[in-house]
Amino acid sequence: STETLRALQAALAGRLSAEAERSFAEDERDEAGRLQSEREAIAATVEAELQSARAAAEASPEFRFAGQSGPADIVRKIKHLEHRLGQINAVTFSPDGKYFALAGSDGLSVWETQSGLENKLSSGTHYSAAFNLDGRYLVSGEERGARLWDVRSGDNVATLAAGQNPIRKVSTVAFSPNGQYVLIGGYESFTYRLFEASTRKLVREFNTGNWGHSAAFHPDGRILLTESRNNGIMVWDTM
Repeated sequence: STETLRALQAALAGRLSAEAERSFAEDERDEAGRLQSEREAIAATVEAELQSARAAAEASPEFRFAGQSGPADIVRKIKHLEHRLGQINAVTFSPDGKYFALAGSDGLSVWETQSGLENKLSSGTHYSAAFNLDGRYLVSGEERGARLWDVRSGDNVATLAAGQNPIRKVSTVAFSPNGQYVLIGGYESFTYRLFEASTRKLVREFNTGNWGHSAAFHPDGRILLTESRNNGIMVWDTM
């Protein structure tokens, strides 16, 4: 009868719909599995490439220090240095890159960049350090004045601004770009003093009116910037 035929058609349609839904669900599961497999394969490839890059970095002489390869990380950290200088107040490289200096609360030392050998120059608190143009001399700021060092011999060759009217807690030391002058300034001083490097004679004094702890030469060596608390930045002609 007509009603029976309609019932059969409805049942068939329902069965076909259920089969289609099951097929669609299976296809979705298959696709999800395929995507997961692709993701895992990509992750494995990336991990393999990272391991290869790390191994290459460790094996490369470019990243060796004191006969040891750097740790396996892609930021290429070369080495963690152990020192006995207390709190480090300043670090600086010589212009030729052969040495670097550390100034700390318990001393001053110069290190050979390639070998990692340390030469401790002095004990006591050092607030600042700077190399001259050829890297032969180092000036360090101390509690009273500053000292000039021969980097190769380790000898203290001069003491600056440490007399009857010393600059205290010398936080700023700098050689002029041509190496002709040495600048010294401190936390507890209202002045910066400029010395002739060869004779160690005081050439000029710059009164900032308040204490400061930073200064910089222009590349031509003639213009000097100094900073002081509450008085801002001052520009000086050193000639």
